[in-house]
Amino acid sequence: MKLYTRGVERTPQNKLARTNLGNAMGEQGRYTEALALYQEVLVRDPHFWLAIYNTGYTYYRMGRLPEAEEYFKRAIAVNGVDSDEYFYLGLTWLKLGNVNDAEKAVRHALKLQPGGLAYHFALGMILKLKGDIPGALAEFKEELKNFPGETGAEQQIEAIGSIKKQPTE
Repeated sequence: MKLYTRGVERTPQNKLARTNLGNAMGEQGRYTEALALYQEVLVRDPHFWLAIYNTGYTYYRMGRLPEAEEYFKRAIAVNGVDSDEYFYLGLTWLKLGNVNDAEKAVRHALKLQPGGLAYHFALGMILKLKGDIPGALAEFKEELKNFPGETGAEQQIEAIGSIKKQPTE
């Protein structure tokens, strides 16, 4: 915080310093202050990708999903090569109940970054929701391959295993 605060004080027009200070505030749960900093940057440069993306991510963390969706879409329009913008757009859509688009977005994130943390797990959860248990199981196993000991994926594999073992009526 001190570093980024000093950076903003010394170079008040520096978009990156202001955005980084917003990120540090967001990590402390100071979302409103972070959003204010991002908006200051976007007033000066409406196409500054990092501030657009971080605004979306902050709204996502706040549970303000329609706003998060809007900013993730803007971030993709400005610079559609970062996997996280697709990943978090997919998670946003998932939480909004748009499972098919969520799957497409997470799959796109995986194309850009096959080893992204929690990407295979998220796709596994989406596939599980859609009833594609073999596909979900494969994604959870892939998450474990990339991140051994990832307890969420282990729990999902166990849960699927116990479903398969239950007698059918």
